[in-house]
Amino acid sequence: MPVIHINNLKRSLLIISLFLLSSLLINPTSWAQENKNTANVEVALVTEYSEVTPGQQFFIALVMDHGKGWHTYWKNPGDSGQPIKLTWQNTPSTFISEIIWPTPEVIETPPLTSYGYTGTVLLPMVAQIPEDATPGEITNLQVHAKWLECADICLPAEATVGLNIKVVDKNPVKDSEWANIFRVLIPNNTPVPTPDMKANAQYNKDNIILEFDAIGPFAQKAIDFRFVPNIEGIIDDSAQQQVSLDTATNQYRMVIARDAFNQKTPDQLDGILLFQSSDLHRSLTISAQTNAGSTQMAAVNINNTTTNIGLWMALLFAFIGGLILNLMPCVLPVLAIKVTHIVQHAKKASAWKHGLAFTAGVLATFWVFAAIIISLQQTGETLGWGFQLQSPVFVLVISTILMLVALDLLGVYEIGTSLTRLGGKGSQLQGKVGSFLTGVLATIVATPCTAPFMGAALAFTLGKEPSTILLVFSALGLGLAAPYILLTSRPSLLAFIPKSGPWMATFRQILAFPILATIAWLLWLLNKQVGADGILVGFICLLGISFAVWVWGRFGQTLSASTTKRVVVGIISLAIISYTVC
Repeated sequence: MPVIHINNLKRSLLIISLFLLSSLLINPTSWAQENKNTANVEVALVTEYSEVTPGQQFFIALVMDHGKGWHTYWKNPGDSGQPIKLTWQNTPSTFISEIIWPTPEVIETPPLTSYGYTGTVLLPMVAQIPEDATPGEITNLQVHAKWLECADICLPAEATVGLNIKVVDKNPVKDSEWANIFRVLIPNNTPVPTPDMKANAQYNKDNIILEFDAIGPFAQKAIDFRFVPNIEGIIDDSAQQQVSLDTATNQYRMVIARDAFNQKTPDQLDGILLFQSSDLHRSLTISAQTNAGSTQMAAVNINNTTTNIGLWMALLFAFIGGLILNLMPCVLPVLAIKVTHIVQHAKKASAWKHGLAFTAGVLATFWVFAAIIISLQQTGETLGWGFQLQSPVFVLVISTILMLVALDLLGVYEIGTSLTRLGGKGSQLQGKVGSFLTGVLATIVATPCTAPFMGAALAFTLGKEPSTILLVFSALGLGLAAPYILLTSRPSLLAFIPKSGPWMATFRQILAFPILATIAWLLWLLNKQVGADGILVGFICLLGISFAVWVWGRFGQTLSASTTKRVVVGIISLAIISYTVC
């Protein structure tokens, strides 16, 4: 057994003292400055005129600048997402119109299809200063915007932006930077009205037949239109649409799959027609009368039989997504350690109890997440999986947890070694409690990950009742726990794995590197949220915590360490952590 000599102990205590002294000289938390606007989507409020006359109408716009790979949503988000919501904070006498929605992009994230925006987009509105405004006064327009920004994960975001406009007696002044942009973008990026185009829509059981006049240049050759309704839940957004041009009647005919979850037939079908062409506008408005009177009763009956299908499909997707989540770099190393534990205890008849304890930990944590989402949605918040990552504090906490797991895998220290030395019933209890806590940990560290099928299942929960949200999250948790339940109930499935030995130490160390990669991604996300100064604080926090657990592993967990020595080393480690973090 290794013995620590007093000279080595003095040398190590000297290192600890130097570390604490350097921390006293430079407190890392004092380096953080005010958070910078480095979000995934940046917004600003701009105007066509910097000076206006009383009663004048003019354009203003919310500019959204999306980071690479990120998008937000149109008024009809499609299969998933939420449109932006604006709350104006200026005086009621100043008129602000609804958003004049630009033509959206079709965003394919199989099996989902959404409609939204990437890059830089201008969301224009019409503003009007009151007729009784006094020349010389300054009108402040201020709006609070809330939106959902998505890439591999979706995060709710919000910001308050504003601008000042001077009221003049005459001769309004255009904004030198934005006036020409408004003049070009609004007519070119918004759907072209088609008041003279006749259209009708025939609702059938499985599809909608949309027919409309071929007008202007669209009568010369067949255009591959794509119909997008103004509101969600009308069509199957991911299904292929059939388009044909009947030159005899000079009409287009589109066959569009219906939304399986909504069989109601409205009196009117409103939307836009998207198309690709370099010399024409990118979309047309369309409004079609429907056969609502003849199909409304049948639609109600069909709807009553398909609602459960939607829920069951969402539960299946959630379960499959939970299964795949086990292969994500944040989760796999944690579960792999428990699998090697199964190998060591494969012959124990009580192994299945560890599977139940692990499942209980997973489900309990998913229920906590579901409860938070349900409670906040009741207050009008838009939340989904990964909402925690909007908080820099949570990102730093999850990075710290992953760092502790990675250092444990690398052998810097051991989690719970003193407890595992206890024998008898206490040891068995620790094993089951450990399995429960592993389930909790696996769910927490899964937060940065999104698996295929998860998006479709979680999108289904948006706006649904609490029971539906709880069911989907439970299915997701059962999918995550399913492999461990199977392996603990039948450990013989792992017969191909070699018996425990030196190879397991190497295996543990290899598993640390996917976790370190996840930490790197989380720190990148932290940088996007709080900027370079904040991420420097994050780095130093992780450094201090890493140093503290190294101290504990080096001096507090040796077999020769006395109780007094462990207490002293533990106090020193906690002091390092508390000072570095606080």
